[in-house]
Amino acid sequence: MVMQMRATRWPSAWQTEIEFKDSGMRVAEIVNVSQTGLRCRVPVPVALGERARFTVVGRRIYGRVVRKADGVVALAFDTPLDPVQLGTLRQFRRLHARSVG
Repeated sequence: MVMQMRATRWPSAWQTEIEFKDSGMRVAEIVNVSQTGLRCRVPVPVALGERARFTVVGRRIYGRVVRKADGVVALAFDTPLDPVQLGTLRQFRRLHARSVG
């Protein structure tokens, strides 16, 4: 059996809009991020396996929901983040209050 190393996870407090294929556009707060995925708080239920996308540093990021529990979901990215994108998502950002539905 070969053990795979997990990518290093970094804490985050970055808010972004994530578009879930079946659940629509939602404001999410990223809890932690790595080159291969993230954990975020989402205010509505999303389905396991649901496709998602968002934009960081001008590039669209695609992934899917791989875990969910108590309003927190984990996304696995289709393509790893580059160092600039990862550095951006490791920061703090609050979106202006607005209705996203």
